[in-house]
Amino acid sequence: MLFIVDMNMENNYEEKININELLGYSFIPLLIFMIFYFFNLAFLDSNINSIDDLDKMSFVFNLTFNDFKILSYISWFLIYLVLIVQLVLNEKIEILKSILIVFLPSLILYGFKILFGYL
Repeated sequence: MLFIVDMNMENNYEEKININELLGYSFIPLLIFMIFYFFNLAFLDSNINSIDDLDKMSFVFNLTFNDFKILSYISWFLIYLVLIVQLVLNEKIEILKSILIVFLPSLILYGFKILFGYL
């Protein structure tokens, strides 16, 4: 994703950014979520006999798998938000350009998914 963002900025907006710094800061929310998710799965009760047992299971703070799904969406949203904020504050790029630079690759892929999902 960030490789496409970097190419998009160089080709369309003639901007050069430090991609390593953006990677470092933007993936912190996802890494925290994944570490929390790992420790919850590592200490699972081994008395699981079916998928239904797994769906009904609660983890630390009484979280379920649906709660982890929501937390995953939130962490991905934070990745995009941190990227946009980094581009606006550190690289002095306009906010609309930053939003387009960050969301355009994902929107293109989502468009292909919708297009080829119906064929």
